Amino acid sequence: MLQLFTDRSAISTEKAVAVDVLVRIVPDIPAAQVERPPLNLALVLDRSGSMAGEKIRLTRQAASRAVESLLEGDVLSIVLFDQSVNVLISQARAAEKARALALLSRVETGGQTALFEGWTRGGQEVLTTLDKQRMNRVVLLTDGEANVGETGIDPICSAVSRFAGQGVQTTTLGFGGGYNEDLLRAMAASGEGNHFYVESADQLEPFLEMELCGLRATQGKQVRLRLQAAVGVQVEWLGRVEQDADGSVKLSDLISHCPLQRVLRLQAPAGHLGPLLKVVLCWTCAHEGTPRESVSILQLPCLGEAERLALVPDPTVVAQGSVAEMARLRERAMQELKRGGEAAALELLRSGLSLPLLPADDRENTEDLIRTLERGDHGSGHKKAAMSGHAYSSGHGADYYKKGDAHGALPLREGRLMRTTPAGGRAWNRVEGMLRGLFYGGGSGEVSRVALATLQCLRRQPFEVNSLVQALDQAPVLRPSPGLARMRAMHAAGRPWNHLGGDTAGCGALRRMAPLLVPHCNAPRSSLWREVAVATAVTHMNQAAIVASLGTVKLLWEMLGLGGPPAPEWYLQFFLEWTLDLENGRDYPSHGPLFRGWRGTLCQFLSSAIPEARSKNLSVPQVMTGWGSGPYVFEIVPNLLYILERHAHEPQVALRMAVTKTLEPDSLGALVGAALGALHGPQPGWNLPSELEQELVLVRDRWF
Repeated sequence: MLQLFTDRSAISTEKAVAVDVLVRIVPDIPAAQVERPPLNLALVLDRSGSMAGEKIRLTRQAASRAVESLLEGDVLSIVLFDQSVNVLISQARAAEKARALALLSRVETGGQTALFEGWTRGGQEVLTTLDKQRMNRVVLLTDGEANVGETGIDPICSAVSRFAGQGVQTTTLGFGGGYNEDLLRAMAASGEGNHFYVESADQLEPFLEMELCGLRATQGKQVRLRLQAAVGVQVEWLGRVEQDADGSVKLSDLISHCPLQRVLRLQAPAGHLGPLLKVVLCWTCAHEGTPRESVSILQLPCLGEAERLALVPDPTVVAQGSVAEMARLRERAMQELKRGGEAAALELLRSGLSLPLLPADDRENTEDLIRTLERGDHGSGHKKAAMSGHAYSSGHGADYYKKGDAHGALPLREGRLMRTTPAGGRAWNRVEGMLRGLFYGGGSGEVSRVALATLQCLRRQPFEVNSLVQALDQAPVLRPSPGLARMRAMHAAGRPWNHLGGDTAGCGALRRMAPLLVPHCNAPRSSLWREVAVATAVTHMNQAAIVASLGTVKLLWEMLGLGGPPAPEWYLQFFLEWTLDLENGRDYPSHGPLFRGWRGTLCQFLSSAIPEARSKNLSVPQVMTGWGSGPYVFEIVPNLLYILERHAHEPQVALRMAVTKTLEPDSLGALVGAALGALHGPQPGWNLPSELEQELVLVRDRWF
């Protein structure tokens, strides 16, 4: 779990030298799927007058998502504040979801901002049901300044720190441009939680969902690093750190697949023999509430100075050293900006872009901050810097806050689909048909096993990317796909979710998308599309693969609500309507003989291939020969749409077409089967093995 890396792997026999040390913490991967720790959560929501309109609507929507995700053992309180404080929901359990949602739906805005009093009441709610085996946290959302009651940063943060000492953490979300980023960042640091800048309204639900996902995937809390340097060795942390009175460095919680890392610099005397540094990692197990510890010792050989300098520096340590320096430059730039020195602030930030091996995410964050300041938006600049600075000081990389925002981390444009909420609920009969068709068409091999692992993961808890990765990693497949194999290898190395998938336009992710619809059928949420995109990316970080998944899931959702088969042309038209604006122009080749030499996007291919097949009245076997029928999405997706166009009104014929004379019968069979079941419901003969029949019963009881 605790790893130490140095820029050069030796010290000098001739002179004192500086050694940069990367301290990396990779949370252990559990040997088996474990239930996530129960939550003891208080949402403290600003309902002051400035939250009127879209802000309060989206706040209600995001809070409702938190209510819907409650499981047995969870406790949720919701506290509202304007100039006064109102406990809307006190320590509600999963059985009280309906009442909580009804109360939330009636929340409106009021007057001023008693921020401290609201936070205090939320902390008291959590403290009342404090349990060391729960994740005990207050999540504060505000768009304004504290202007009623206590408003000073120091007394507020002292109170937050006292609650943290008792085991109640605090996360802060600042909404828009009117809040005090210094206060909210300091509260998050004192409270050992996260700090988010919600720049635009459409980020609110993803950021709150990210916070909930992090809580569900937490393995350790109250994380501390202690250093014990040898006599004569001097040590300093690079970049800002948050420390306890004893000098221990506070870090973020240990979250599955989210490594923490910080860089320190030590001065080693010439010819030092023996250990240089002892690093002790301490934390509390989130599942058991018990203290844990991991220790690592740094000892380096001594070489002559010329020989030492000839060693090639470790590029990872160099890169993280640049990250630390960039964090320092960002802090200095914000100090200059507060003194009115915009030019000096920009000069500091631009100088950081030339740091050696600066990672792409840090470069992009810095360039975005530069653009923000260049257009004169100093308020947003301070808030972006505060969020990035808090992430760094707690051990996260610059990509951490992208994990809750699919569009920031994925090769997609911000299309219309990503901003919509699925309309209406869906009946169990049609959902059962979709799942039966998926498993029946997919057969007994890898397709059904991985789809089943996805469905079981969602039945145990709401969508959470790290849990989904773990479920896929442990799925008992017979013939692993390249995408799944890559994900497993990267997962085992502790890489974050958005580094797992390879850039391949295969259909491996597409065939396990249908289960993602199920939790939304009674409570549709806009997060469905983000979940689909992320669930695809963990194995296929590829534009065509993600667009194919989004278009297919949108098609399935609509078919679940249709009264009967639509006009033949509808399938292609509907798919294109919702996916055209997601593509960013990347082109791909066609592999089939009919379009040999063609290059373009998935939507461009569909717009060419299917109308041409219509005009020539080609049969399904003929188009499979012409387009290809392998696992490439430029073959699977047009075949799916063309089979539905010609045969959706006759399910048995359509499914037979999908699995006959095709190179990928299980994948195409699963997709066509899911679509036919969504349109018609269960079909005669679609009987499944007992394990799958039992799973359908559990799904029905869980959601319907």
